Amino acid sequence: MKNNFIKLLEKDIKEKHLSKHKFYQLWNEGKISIDALRGYAQQYYCFVSEFPRLVSKVHSNTPHAKDRMLVLENLNEEENKAKPHAELWLRFAEGIGVSRNKINAKMLPETKKMLKELRKLASKNFLEGAAALLAYEAQIPEIAKLKMQGLKKHYNLNNKKALEFFTIHSKVDIEHQKTWKKIIAKYANKKEQKAKVRSALNKSLKVMRLMLDGVYREYC
Repeated sequence: MKNNFIKLLEKDIKEKHLSKHKFYQLWNEGKISIDALRGYAQQYYCFVSEFPRLVSKVHSNTPHAKDRMLVLENLNEEENKAKPHAELWLRFAEGIGVSRNKINAKMLPETKKMLKELRKLASKNFLEGAAALLAYEAQIPEIAKLKMQGLKKHYNLNNKKALEFFTIHSKVDIEHQKTWKKIIAKYANKKEQKAKVRSALNKSLKVMRLMLDGVYREYC
């Protein structure tokens, strides 16, 4: 039976889901210009390339060996030798016309702030770090499917290599989020712990919208 506290966190995620953001809604309707998608690809790369380091922070802060092994599985998936996720994103960017030597564009202020806040959250107590990353990975399977549908339907992007980032994330993050939920359910037992975990999750949900706000402001 699912932990009632996990159900509460899932409710928070559903209420603040990134799929409700105007940028993603317009993407799914084919109303985002290809130039805006390219700008988004450059900003999102800043996050994708940083994400393994966020997982690594939580891994190093996790006190119990068995739980560290669970987190390590997530980290190894992010940076596996065959298909590191940052590389998969580069392939998507190339698919919409962003060359590799132009992917490292200047970060928008909102992207900078988002990464700064996520680093803070991931560096806290391992339970708060787990909650911060759960807030992201619990949303990705649905968002990856929506993005892929929009790309195929409205932007004629059907290249398997360019879409692989979304294909993989529509599946692996179903498993990744289970890691964070398992750790939280196991150790967040006291009222004070639960309050901190929920606060970290909701802060993460809030700051993750910043990059999309910036991309929408700058390119749309």
